[in-house]
Amino acid sequence: MKLKLSLINKHVLKVKEDLDFRADQGSQLIQKAEVNLIFGKIVPILSVHQGIVVLLKELVENMQGSAEVPQIVENTETGAELAQIFIDAYEELSQAYPPFLIYHEAIRGLIAAAQERNPDFRVYLMEKERSEEFGRKTFDDLFIRPVQRIPQLLNLLERLEKHTSAMNKQKVKEAIGLLDKMQKRACEAATQNDNFIQELSSYNEVEGLPVNLIV
Repeated sequence: MKLKLSLINKHVLKVKEDLDFRADQGSQLIQKAEVNLIFGKIVPILSVHQGIVVLLKELVENMQGSAEVPQIVENTETGAELAQIFIDAYEELSQAYPPFLIYHEAIRGLIAAAQERNPDFRVYLMEKERSEEFGRKTFDDLFIRPVQRIPQLLNLLERLEKHTSAMNKQKVKEAIGLLDKMQKRACEAATQNDNFIQELSSYNEVEGLPVNLIV
């Protein structure tokens, strides 16, 4: 299995740019405000991963042999170097991921609603999904990938820990701890957000309830 250096599918961003261009030209498929709502929280993820990808490429190029995942996880020195990349990126990752993880279901709902409201938008997405660039993935699939990414990275780092020398193992443990912390914080925030929405829905069912009691 080859190491996939492109951690976030850039084709999502290409779709955003195209939709923005169409809106600017007066041939919009969805309103520009909707484009910003749908794509606004995935762009920071793409940005931070572009920096990570550069460092991963450098690490792979400095290795002897092919860039196979098993070789990376079994290289006792490389494990610590790879872990350091994610340690250094922690602050940016912790700012980019939680907002998307909290609202990704709402974002997917916006996409579905836009397709139902405008058949031309649905046809547009279907054409994109059939392209070679999308690799037989649906647009919805690409928006699920960031949700799956952190657990996958944690799994990789746990594999690295098993093959890292005792002297360098602490770096891998530190990276695991930071990503796990970020994931838990995002889950807690998502739960709080869901609870707030449920409470707000309950309040809205009470006719004439003063606003100050809701907020």
